[in-house]
Amino acid sequence: MAVALCSVLVTPAGAQSGPSPVPGALSRADAVPAPGEGTAATPAGRMARSLERLAARSYADTFSGVQVDAEHSTVTLYLTRPERATALVAEARREAPAGERAGVRVVVKAAKYSRGQLEAAMDRIKGSAESWRRSGEVAIDEFGPLDGGAGLRITADRPAVAAALVGRLLDERRNPDETHWYAPAAADIRFEEAHPAPDRDDPRRTAGGRAAAPSAAPSAAREAVPSRWNDNAPHFGGAILSKTRHEFWCTSGFAMDVPGWGRYMVTSGRCGSPGTYLYSGFNDVGQIVNELPDIDTAIIDTAPTGGSAGRLWRLDDQKSYVGWVTSQPGDQVCQTGVRTGYRCEMYVGQPQRKWVNGAYVTLTPACTRDGSAAYAADDEGGPVFSWASAYGVNSHGMISSGMGTWDSSGTAATCVGYVPTGTILGAWGARMTDPYPGSSASASASESGTRQPRT
Repeated sequence: MAVALCSVLVTPAGAQSGPSPVPGALSRADAVPAPGEGTAATPAGRMARSLERLAARSYADTFSGVQVDAEHSTVTLYLTRPERATALVAEARREAPAGERAGVRVVVKAAKYSRGQLEAAMDRIKGSAESWRRSGEVAIDEFGPLDGGAGLRITADRPAVAAALVGRLLDERRNPDETHWYAPAAADIRFEEAHPAPDRDDPRRTAGGRAAAPSAAPSAAREAVPSRWNDNAPHFGGAILSKTRHEFWCTSGFAMDVPGWGRYMVTSGRCGSPGTYLYSGFNDVGQIVNELPDIDTAIIDTAPTGGSAGRLWRLDDQKSYVGWVTSQPGDQVCQTGVRTGYRCEMYVGQPQRKWVNGAYVTLTPACTRDGSAAYAADDEGGPVFSWASAYGVNSHGMISSGMGTWDSSGTAATCVGYVPTGTILGAWGARMTDPYPGSSASASASESGTRQPRT
């Protein structure tokens, strides 16, 4: 990822120049933004974010993760050395508002592996997985940590082959001189079959051709009315995007301001490469001017068509972004991609690396608990958010792909996989567009606690 971020992207013929990513903005130290962005929804959420930040600073050798249960105001803290929890929890409580210090229950559980150990193993798998895919040996679709630091989960088209290759890779890479690193034991790696195999091609196309347009789309007589199906300037997140007028293709996410360059609309890199011109219904949106495959993110220059605002289409109603937050496992989020329409009751899980559009992208999954669809093809680029108030929402991220269990067509899944908002803002050194003067959404990534290198 560092190589991709540090290079200047080449603008194809006919494309406008756009802002390049901030060099080094996604180093491991900055990949997880510090808490404090926007408004954390609950005391348990605020406690989890505080534990996460403190652990990354002083307890990285033992910290494995947190799990939020907002309904019961409980945070589960996983450490490989549970005896160190007392000091960590005490420090987090000191940071909490006075009225919340005794209100959140922290449960400490032992973890087999720290987050750092599992990330090191995943880093070593990533490069080999790309070469295995190119050679045709095996296609690893997803890999990531199991809950509670119990090990790794890997999905592949040939799980037995993946198990043999990964086992040999980790055995070969063990080094007794690397005291901070040891590979998870084979028994702690769960291999599953990736079936069906989504994202091998364009998941929007099935054997029968393109899926039908959503029934929520307006009739031809209503197409002149601005809506999420015919988004007009200033453009909002959650609107349909297409390469030709009035075609379903993908979804817009949120607007961000890049210092020195201007305002851009964020969407998935699968919506098109730099130079691609996008429409919404019969309205012009603008041209994709830059993309980062390693975070599956593209930015659209909407200035020539009237610009973008810090709002989103939920269905046919509009809501304001009032901030952004870092997701924690257990958080409940919503999404409003154009194919699914609007879906809440999705619960955040452990980040996974997934093969998307030619690269392994680290995605945060949010899954339904009843096995219903959280994602459908054409939701790519759409907003993932949580409610901040009756009129406003906090941004959690941008939809990249489906995850979890897929339907028989490979176009709908029980989990949505999204790129965190903080990752996207940090990559360009940007801030979310302020919908109203003084809104917390005006806070930049650096103002919210994420360290941003200067260029």
